[in-house]
Amino acid sequence: MWRNEKQLLLWKHPKPISLETVKIKALVRQIFNDSKRAAGARSIVAILMNEHNIKLTRYMAGKLMAQMGLKADKKSAPDGISDALTANWGAVSL
Repeated sequence: MWRNEKQLLLWKHPKPISLETVKIKALVRQIFNDSKRAAGARSIVAILMNEHNIKLTRYMAGKLMAQMGLKADKKSAPDGISDALTANWGAVSL
């Protein structure tokens, strides 16, 4: 069943979850739900940086989303999401 002793030890003693990770996961879920399932990892990272001043890579955001079972729909973003994304870019026209 276990390939090696390390796997057995990891199963018996899982890593403790930090309070910071719990807070970030809660924010990711809140942003995802507020966007009506339209925000992906890049959108969530931009909103976390602009509104909450939290630095997170898109890879980490994607990993957290996968752990929570969140997957963005491929529909157009609702009002406010594109505004939050373009806040850092200033007068860039799309």
